[in-house]
Amino acid sequence: MRTDLTEKLQGTLEQVGALSRTAGKKLDHARHGTADVLKGSAASVREAGETIEHFAGKAAGKLENCAKYVRKFDSKHMMAEIRQAARRNPASFIACAAAFGLICGLALRRHSRA
Repeated sequence: MRTDLTEKLQGTLEQVGALSRTAGKKLDHARHGTADVLKGSAASVREAGETIEHFAGKAAGKLENCAKYVRKFDSKHMMAEIRQAARRNPASFIACAAAFGLICGLALRRHSRA
């Protein structure tokens, strides 16, 4: 009876050892798979960061150009050019002014209804 119990216990210990080794192998495999996925995610984040950095750089450049334009803008010079254009082409100027007034009126009317 003691030998039966010892054999059963030894068999059970062998099964537990085999299960433990199998579980360890599966855990190692899962660990490597998880590490590969994390590495791929890191690469994706880097690529996205580079893309964002590229677009941010372009946006910053456009904002700097806009700032330069605003600094150089001269309203007196613009008004003088508009007057010259109106003197050269009075009919076109009146038509443009009427269209601009109509658009502004429609926009104000739509805004007051909302």
